[in-house]
Amino acid sequence: MIFACSSPEAPSFNSSQSNVKGITLVSWNRIEYQSAKARNQLNQIQSLGANTLVVIVTAYQQDVTSNNIILDAKKTPDMEAVKNCLEWAISMGFKVIIKPHVNCYSGAWSGMIHPSNPIEWFTSYSNFIMPLAKLADSLDASYFIIGTELGNTIQYAAQWSNVIDQIRSVFSGPLTYAASWDEFIFVPFWEKLDVIGINAYFPVSNRRDASRVEFLSGWQHWLNRLELLSLRTHKNILFTEIGYQSMDGAGMHPHVFDNYFPMDLQEQADLYWAALTATQNLPWLEGVVWWNWLASGKGGPANTDYTPMDKPAAEILYSFWVNQ
Repeated sequence: MIFACSSPEAPSFNSSQSNVKGITLVSWNRIEYQSAKARNQLNQIQSLGANTLVVIVTAYQQDVTSNNIILDAKKTPDMEAVKNCLEWAISMGFKVIIKPHVNCYSGAWSGMIHPSNPIEWFTSYSNFIMPLAKLADSLDASYFIIGTELGNTIQYAAQWSNVIDQIRSVFSGPLTYAASWDEFIFVPFWEKLDVIGINAYFPVSNRRDASRVEFLSGWQHWLNRLELLSLRTHKNILFTEIGYQSMDGAGMHPHVFDNYFPMDLQEQADLYWAALTATQNLPWLEGVVWWNWLASGKGGPANTDYTPMDKPAAEILYSFWVNQ
C-alpha cells in the first residue's frame, strides 16, 4: 500500500472524541429533521446507549459527469431543520456530526461521480458544504465530515486540499472523510485530515446464514489492514458508517442494498454482535457510527432495510453500549 504524503500534516487534536457510539439519523426531506417524529427517534436512539448523533445532508447532481450540485427544494434538508435537530440532540447530551452526501438523480452511486469539469464541480461542492461546516462549528460538532464516498474524485488531490483548507478556515474541530470500504487505501489526502473515516461495509462472510463466529472471523483480515493503515499514517480511524440489512446474506456484500433474499432479523443481529465484538478496545479506533435510523420513524421487525429499530439488532446495541 502506498500513501501520498505531499501535503502539510493536519493540526493535532486530543483524542477526546474517542469511544464514539454513533447512529446516523437520515432524511431526504426538506423539513423532516425538525418534526416531532424525528425528535422521538432521538429518544429511542439514546435509549440504546448511543452518545453521538450523525445527521446527513444530501445535495444532488444530474448524473456522474455533471458539474453543478443542487440543493433540492423538496429533498435536501433545510439548514434550519438540521440546526433544530442537532440542537435538540445536544440538549439531550449527544455529541453531533454533520455528514454531507451527494446523490445523482440518475441513480448512479456517488463513488462513480467524475465531473467533466473538476474545477467547476469543486467550486459547486464547496458552495454546498461550507455553510454546513460553519453550522458544525457553531454547534461545536465532534467532527466535520468533508465528503462521503466520492472515490472517483480523490484523484484531484489539489482540489481536495483546497476544500480542506477552506473548511479549516471556518471549522475549528477535527476533520475526516468518509471513504468507501474499498476506497480507503487510495485516498491521497489523509495526512491533511485528523482522523481516517471509513464506511466499513466489509464483506465478512462468503455464504448465506453464516454463524456469528464466522462473521467474527471474517473481520480479522480487515482489522489487520486497518491497523497497518493507522500505523503508517499515524491517524486513528472512525467507522463513519457501518450497517447490515436484516436479511439472509447480509454479511456477504453489506454495501449493496437489495431485496433479493428473505428477511433474517437474527442474521442482522449476529452481524452487529460480530462487528461490536471485533472492534472492542482497539486503540486506533475512535468508534463506530451505525447506518441508519430513519427520521420518519419507519422500520421495525417487518422491515429488511438497514435500520435496527425494533429489531434484535437494537438489543445487541443495548447490550454493548449500556450493559457493558
